[in-house]
Amino acid sequence: FFFSSRRRHTRCSGVSWARRCVQETVSTQSTWGQLGGNKNQFFGFCFSPDYQTILAYTFSGSLHRWKQVNEKWEPLYTVSGHFSRVTDVDWSSKGDFIVSTSADQTTRIFAEWAKNKTWHEISRAQIHGYDINAIKTLQVLEDGKPTDKVDLLVCGADEKIVRLFEPTATFVNTLNSLSGTRARLHFEDPRLEEQQSYVTSDGILRYKETNEGGYQVLGLMTKNVKVAFTDTVKSIIEGEGQFHDNNEEENVKIDYDYSQPPVEDYLVNHSLWPELNKLYGHPYEILTLASTNDGQYIASACKSQKIEHSQIIIWNPKNYTILDKLDLHRFSVLQLKFSRNNQFLFSAGRDRQFGVFKRDEEDKLHPYKLTFADQSHSRIIWTIDSSHDTEYVITGSRDKTIKIWKLDQSTGQCTLVVTQSFSDSASAVAFADKQLSNGSYLLGLGFDTGKVFLAEFNPCLLYTSDAADDLLCVDLGGRRIIKKK
Repeated sequence: FFFSSRRRHTRCSGVSWARRCVQETVSTQSTWGQLGGNKNQFFGFCFSPDYQTILAYTFSGSLHRWKQVNEKWEPLYTVSGHFSRVTDVDWSSKGDFIVSTSADQTTRIFAEWAKNKTWHEISRAQIHGYDINAIKTLQVLEDGKPTDKVDLLVCGADEKIVRLFEPTATFVNTLNSLSGTRARLHFEDPRLEEQQSYVTSDGILRYKETNEGGYQVLGLMTKNVKVAFTDTVKSIIEGEGQFHDNNEEENVKIDYDYSQPPVEDYLVNHSLWPELNKLYGHPYEILTLASTNDGQYIASACKSQKIEHSQIIIWNPKNYTILDKLDLHRFSVLQLKFSRNNQFLFSAGRDRQFGVFKRDEEDKLHPYKLTFADQSHSRIIWTIDSSHDTEYVITGSRDKTIKIWKLDQSTGQCTLVVTQSFSDSASAVAFADKQLSNGSYLLGLGFDTGKVFLAEFNPCLLYTSDAADDLLCVDLGGRRIIKKK
């Protein structure tokens, strides 16, 4: 046997060839591949030792696996992940999935496969044309109050637009089937949910799959398109290299029974989230995003070199309008973070400043007002976070120090408590979502060299654990990925 790889227009496939000794010829034995949805052809194939499984890889780093079943090659799930630097991560409000985004121009969602106690990619929520810099989940509101529905996604990339995405029935069905959750979709009319949902014999809540995200090869928007359940495959116009059928707004569904994590072809073609809306207001590329835990507000900031472009925009997600603009920074704001109780907004910037904005419940037009600003770091402040009880704030800077501040929640003023120096620059910091049994705060500290430390704040001393350096990654409920190279 041997393999060849080919790409013609939108078709990427691999072919295995076998030599026929009697006829002394070489002929095609099997063909694997994709019909659209992936712009990169296969770069290599290999058999497993028993010749029952084939593994292939593409230029983008994605892996494809097939296993021979009854003389047919069936696709199987395999490992997946970003193939460029990860720029942001966020947990869902219920903690049932984690979403990450990257300079590889994709947004991916990972959840636990309860049967095997392993985590897998269950949705390729966004495939974009720009590097994506920020991602946040946003709670769905009903009558102005948070609900148990699946969160929306808020995304910022190297463009001036903030994009909002809504989940699909395919995503909810996958999440409920693999993780054993009871996630629900949002419907304006509750009666419509009753019509579109059903419970399987093993008690899993599912929805009828009528729509999903449709990726446009030459566009940046993910449209909401209808799902067509048919055994026929769309034909390819070889001369134009594009799909063609009677309805350009339909996607032909790939069979998937939710018994195992989705395969790569399914992730690329049928797990996209359609866009809900766009937010316009920034003059340059989006750098950072934040959203309140109650789903009331979104905050965003963009690249800037002037004071007027460094404003933090507060958005109203109910009507997708600008609610307020906050002035403080002179250059780019690098990170925004709302406190767990939604009473404070923290910002850190390239101008070596960090700010504290306190919520004013009585002023609906200007909900957050500046109460404190500090410039004690001597270099860029990369990262900022607050404790779960909003008692403390931590900042990390290129000056190779982290600082912990005591926050007076009544006035919004901060008092410096601890300054800790390190041999490397702190690029990511995060408080755990609860205190340790001894009353100390657990911290995650990530550095620009890739090192990760666990730290205990008690709250007057700071201890670091070198054992954490052996970990590949640590999750402490923060908003940035902390990874050791």
